[in-house]
Amino acid sequence: MPGVPLSDPSASFTESATPLGARRKVHFSSIHDAVRAGDVKQLSEMVERGVSINEVDVLHKFTPLHWAAHSGSLECLHWLLWHGADITQATMRGWTAAHIAAIRGQDACMQALIINGANLTTKDDRGCTPLHLAATHGHSFTLQIMLRSGVFT
Repeated sequence: MPGVPLSDPSASFTESATPLGARRKVHFSSIHDAVRAGDVKQLSEMVERGVSINEVDVLHKFTPLHWAAHSGSLECLHWLLWHGADITQATMRGWTAAHIAAIRGQDACMQALIINGANLTTKDDRGCTPLHLAATHGHSFTLQIMLRSGVFT
């Protein structure tokens, strides 16, 4: 609706209709917000301006790759991996992007992470691997994807 703010409070502009029905561009305040919204163009522009591809957000201690796995932003996840994002970087709880994809049941993101060399035997601070987390959270298809990749721990 014209003049109605988007649900994302981190966006610096609201989206409103123009007379021709076109939409104004939404600008995100951080690389993490752009990834959560699935905006590869803004992600790319931010990295070109010097924002670190592995920047850790203040609140959750997630990198853009963690957020891509969390939100299911597959296009952003691919872009980040192709441009050198650290697939091994873990949160304070020991979660890699693979742990987060397993918790959230993000099947396509999990496949992309596996193809790009994610270590599915990495344990978090409680000793859980992505397999354990997918099973615990009831994501049977995500678990099946991991098992078919050849990991059994």
